[in-house]
Amino acid sequence: MTEEGTLSIVRQGNAYQVRYASNNPRGRDRQPYVCPDADTLDALLHQCGVEVGAITQAYAELWQGRVAVLLVALSPEQIQALFGSTLSRASRGDSRLWYQVRFSIDDITTGRHIRLQNMFETLFLSTREPTGAVMFGNRNVQDDYTYYFSPPCAGFFGVVLSGFGASTCAPPVPKSVILLAGDAGALGAGRRW
Repeated sequence: MTEEGTLSIVRQGNAYQVRYASNNPRGRDRQPYVCPDADTLDALLHQCGVEVGAITQAYAELWQGRVAVLLVALSPEQIQALFGSTLSRASRGDSRLWYQVRFSIDDITTGRHIRLQNMFETLFLSTREPTGAVMFGNRNVQDDYTYYFSPPCAGFFGVVLSGFGASTCAPPVPKSVILLAGDAGALGAGRRW
């Protein structure tokens, strides 16, 4: 079962703010999602099932300084993952899901891991540095190329994580990781994962 709704997109410099509104008058307000660049916006729109022609038209509107509006039909799971209340659950401490993204040698060679870290830093800052949101990498990269994301990251970074094939995981062992970006104050609290 899908829900019909509307995406409204506003360009803010090189970034884009995307809002979802249900066409159901009883639908809940959803958190906006900030895409730091066009690649992230493309990934989001493709996840929402928007056709290429509609994406092209949306960019034409955005480049003229207008709001792009797209009709979509999303499953409850897509709504929850992309625009859901994950942020409020995480900030209340109800969600303890950690996420991981594993990189291959080819990913590292092409700089895919750097793009992920840059996107994280941009969104972390643009969402006013959410408390407890951290990105870790393995301390010993010879063992593995895995990046870890704390539960608060799901609220503002969930779409990007999904685009990078993230999966849920157990919290990393603190001694095995190093802070790459995020709330440095979470390190003390992080020791109690």
